[in-house]
Amino acid sequence: QPHLIVRKHYPLRNFDSYIVDTLVEVMAAEGPTLHTHSVPNKLIKEDDGSVTLHLDNGKTHNVDQVIWAIGREPTTNAINVAAAGVEVNSSGFVKVDEYQNTTAKNVYAVGDII
Repeated sequence: QPHLIVRKHYPLRNFDSYIVDTLVEVMAAEGPTLHTHSVPNKLIKEDDGSVTLHLDNGKTHNVDQVIWAIGREPTTNAINVAAAGVEVNSSGFVKVDEYQNTTAKNVYAVGDII
């Protein structure tokens, strides 16, 4: 049984709320189990190869493997998106409207900048 541990009240907090709401509904119906307001504070590799995950709320989960994904940092400075007329916010993320239009005509932001 997969588990998704989320530090805040909601996963993917910078994503469109419709997408996240749909994801949470599907997860509730089909898995994985969502644990909000939870922070992993210890991992113990067991003799049988499994991992015991300890959360800050005192709960533990014995799992086969752990995938640690702690967020993203924008890489917009590295490729100089400003040269294309694309503006970024104070955190370095591309500014978009509700249709994913950037501040540059005919330039859309969908996915990651690598």
